[in-house]
Amino acid sequence: MNILLVNDDGFFSDGITKLAKALILCGHNVVEVAPDRCCSGMGHAETFNKEIKVYRRREFQWECYSISGTPCDCIIVGMEIMKNRALDMIISGLNLGTNLGTEILYSGTVNAAIEAKIRGIKSIALSGRIKKSSDFDYIIQLFIENFDYYATLIEDGDAISINYHDEATGNLDHKLAFTGTLYYEDVFTVIKKEDESTYILDGIPVIDAVQNSDVTLFHEGYITVTPLSYCFTDFEKLTKLMDGQKKK
Repeated sequence: MNILLVNDDGFFSDGITKLAKALILCGHNVVEVAPDRCCSGMGHAETFNKEIKVYRRREFQWECYSISGTPCDCIIVGMEIMKNRALDMIISGLNLGTNLGTEILYSGTVNAAIEAKIRGIKSIALSGRIKKSSDFDYIIQLFIENFDYYATLIEDGDAISINYHDEATGNLDHKLAFTGTLYYEDVFTVIKKEDESTYILDGIPVIDAVQNSDVTLFHEGYITVTPLSYCFTDFEKLTKLMDGQKKK
């Protein structure tokens, strides 16, 4: 396969470089297009009417470019770079950290996969709980072992998000899951200097207990696989509003 690799942690991240090596060993052709710095939390941001600098990185054994744009820009630039080649799949990751529940709204990793789907290219977002460097190798090996299975889930140009545990914790079987709710109680560190203040945001996760959600199943020890969509319509609310209009 001809595979475009992107991420939000940067072109230098172990997650993407080790994944590139593993895919190449499996016989795939890899092109990496990734941000020139960490872009975690960028969501679906894209660059409009501004320059995006693209640099060829020749220190790698595969075709690699770093760009000054966002993860979603990497999809757009990568597709332009590969426009004269067949593009079979886009993989975003491996991300340093999970992307579960409502976290996907902020995730550059997951939103890059959604951008690929919007453009009609099947895609996979990979995220994992990383506690030590060898966890990248462990998770990538799991991904390679199950690659054919994942490919069957995106045959129609779809996108999926996969979340893995670290090696010490281990992983049970795969579970298909819907997106649950995972939000954070905000914890601020505030540094004040006269009229200037610096706010540093952290948070305490609040996990939902909805049965069979990605959040719940992951915390039960499973690898979660969630089909992705870019539709934000609240159909239940829309139906109620439309029914209300009909009664007037």
